[in-house]
Amino acid sequence: MSLFRRALTTAAAVTGLALLGPVPFASAQLATPLTGDVDCKNFQYQEEAQDVLDATPGDPYNLDGDNNGIACESLPHRPKQPSTTTSTVKQPAPKTSTKKPATGNQVKVKPVGGVATGGGEPDGEVPGFLVLSGTLLAATVSGGMVLYLRRRPS
Repeated sequence: MSLFRRALTTAAAVTGLALLGPVPFASAQLATPLTGDVDCKNFQYQEEAQDVLDATPGDPYNLDGDNNGIACESLPHRPKQPSTTTSTVKQPAPKTSTKKPATGNQVKVKPVGGVATGGGEPDGEVPGFLVLSGTLLAATVSGGMVLYLRRRPS
């Protein structure tokens, strides 16, 4: 096999790896489920919509049409549970050994819920960016290979 053919085969292999190497990462990003649009019709009660509005800063779903801080005002409110009041006699607490509370860097309140990280939609320019960067990498490697083979003493 001639030196030129070997260099061309190597350059083709490097180009293929450079172009196809980022594909699993791009497809993994594009395969993540996107958060769908949420409307007032998706909720049964106003309190459910209010929870979503409070959890997503900036009202990305436009649940608060008049910007007064109350989501989906046309929805019915959750029915109140009837409170059963019974007279209870307070029992004295049983005697237990008391420990001193932990001091230092102990967590006082356990966090609940997730972190608001945005809409979750992938950037529209990602596939084009990956192809462009793969092509530039392949061209750089191929050019370096050609220069190396030309300057190498035979």
